[in-house]
Amino acid sequence: MRKVLLSSAAVAVLITIVSLGNIGGCSSNICDFGISSIYNGADFSDQESEWECRTGGVVEYTIAFFADGTGTRSDIGDFTWVQTECKQLEFTADSGEFATLKGLQVTGGIIGGEKFGQMKFNQVSPDLGNFGYTCELIVF
Repeated sequence: MRKVLLSSAAVAVLITIVSLGNIGGCSSNICDFGISSIYNGADFSDQESEWECRTGGVVEYTIAFFADGTGTRSDIGDFTWVQTECKQLEFTADSGEFATLKGLQVTGGIIGGEKFGQMKFNQVSPDLGNFGYTCELIVF
């Protein structure tokens, strides 16, 4: 009986360590939530679409993310980006603006051969402001 209790205690300690350390899932702060679903091409020369982003029903800008870690935004120009946490990325514009996009959610698909999509996120930026955006995919 004592061996069973020690084994149970060891299992309980292991479960506690795993839980506290958040081992598995997004433990490294990076997870695969399908980041490629935001891509608008492999790079600038391969751009096939862009996201039209609105807040309060008003189009604020268009933005495109490329698989090579670059992008472009209509109001600030070109930027580089990196995924920093699960469903989060940061970008720095060539002109110096910096922003974090948190809580990325992407939905979409293909109906009748037509690709569609929607992306939502909260922008946090001392340079560009803190706003929630809903962006619609525009395919060229």
